[in-house]
Amino acid sequence: MRAEGVLLDTDTFSYIMRRDPAVIARAREYRQTGRTYALSMISRYEVLSGLMWRGAERQLERFDRFCDLSNVLPLTEDVAVRAARISTPSCAPGESS
Repeated sequence: MRAEGVLLDTDTFSYIMRRDPAVIARAREYRQTGRTYALSMISRYEVLSGLMWRGAERQLERFDRFCDLSNVLPLTEDVAVRAARISTPSCAPGESS
């Protein structure tokens, strides 16, 4: 397992796959820190399913390379808890971050 990094959800990853300039710039900036990306097995499934449905062979190859360089989290109880902690704001409800 690689060093912990930021957990990408399916929507964010879709912007990367579409090569959104702002998202790509942030992604490159983040990569320069030496940290890795993580995605859940559910996100992997969702992206694979969409690309296969469209017959997007080149994007499938890019996605596979991306996954090889990332931490694909298996679907476990621990992953669900970690994902919930990552996605929960660090401040209490009603407070600004």
